[in-house]
Amino acid sequence: DSLGSAVTDASGHFRIDYSTIDFQRTPFFGLNIELFGGPDLYFKVTTSGGSVILQEPSSRGRQHDRENAGPCFCVELCVDQPVQTKHAWFTHVGDFNINLDIAPATGKTNKAAPTGSSAHGGPGFGFYDGISGYGMQLIGDCPTTHPSGGDPMRYRFRYANPSTSSTLLPISGANISSQVIGTRDVPWDFGSGLTTTFQDIVLVPSGGSLTPLPLPVIPAGGDPAGPPQALMMPDTDGWIIVDPLTTNGALSGPLLKFVSSTVVPGGSAATAGDSAGNPPASLKNGTALRIVFEAEPVTGPSGTSPLLTNELPKILINNWSQVLLLDLLQFGTSCCTPLTNAMGIEYTTDHELMRSWSLGISSCATFTFTPLSGPTAAKPRGDNGTDNVDISAWPGCSYLIALSATRAVTDGLQDDPGATAYKTFCIDR
Repeated sequence: DSLGSAVTDASGHFRIDYSTIDFQRTPFFGLNIELFGGPDLYFKVTTSGGSVILQEPSSRGRQHDRENAGPCFCVELCVDQPVQTKHAWFTHVGDFNINLDIAPATGKTNKAAPTGSSAHGGPGFGFYDGISGYGMQLIGDCPTTHPSGGDPMRYRFRYANPSTSSTLLPISGANISSQVIGTRDVPWDFGSGLTTTFQDIVLVPSGGSLTPLPLPVIPAGGDPAGPPQALMMPDTDGWIIVDPLTTNGALSGPLLKFVSSTVVPGGSAATAGDSAGNPPASLKNGTALRIVFEAEPVTGPSGTSPLLTNELPKILINNWSQVLLLDLLQFGTSCCTPLTNAMGIEYTTDHELMRSWSLGISSCATFTFTPLSGPTAAKPRGDNGTDNVDISAWPGCSYLIALSATRAVTDGLQDDPGATAYKTFCIDR
């Protein structure tokens, strides 16, 4: 069926030349079935990398506007292309929409997100740096060129702690962890000739480039592994240049990963001198930050290409761990003391955003124990005290006490999985 092929020019035009014999050939015993008229035309369009973006069926050539085409024929082909981003804004922290899902008065989530069975968090959740401490994804869009002026673009995030200062400080390399922020179209040889493929653009804390990198060098004979990552990093003012080769003309997704513990304290909430059964000496609370997004031309804003900005006015961040202190009154100075008739469980739990806590006992023996749990309206942060239990009827055996607590915090993608403190004891009969 092939009459020929061509590559479109910068304006999208192409030309294919062929001769009569090209469309009169047939595999039908060598006979020329088309004894008169022109070719019946249908088209297939691919990207330079071979991806099919238009595939007309052969029957299209039998329609009246394509059948028996004359010696000079013009056609206009419409191909759906991704809509290029024409705006720049900050939209989400992980799965949470900054306008809809985070209460401006408290900085906490007001609902679970995203919608559906995979929803997590909220209402009443704060934010933290996640299980591994790698930070929160700040998500948004930024085009390669300014929507109005067409200038090459850059973007940054800044933060302020309104309770202490209104000064906005940049989120720079010292405040982020590595994050893939997009891809760019590059030529590459996988070992069978030159083609077009994608290259990851990774924002890194250090060791990256401040400006867009040149095209990757293709090793002799190619490399089936594909091109290496393009490593970018923010400058000291937090600005990140959008690579002009970025796929579809825009970054759309995670724009950086903010490690909030670099500006909001965190770590162990228990302090020296805290003991099980007593309230913590110092209650640790989170900090509400203001986060501002800015995008502008690389050379700075102008009358035709102004600064584009929006913000999250308040986000409550709490990187403190939950307090979990557990001991037995009878142990005194030795946890090897066997118990007989009485047991006093000394426990302390605390967190500003306590989601749940519980205290239970397990054993292979049969016994009766009433678990403790919370929080309650009267004690929303947790509880502390000594639970005195009569164990005179419990059989001789080994036992395990577990004190667990889960915080109502999320990194935007995953919630706190909780933590547990353990204490073992035995009853010697």
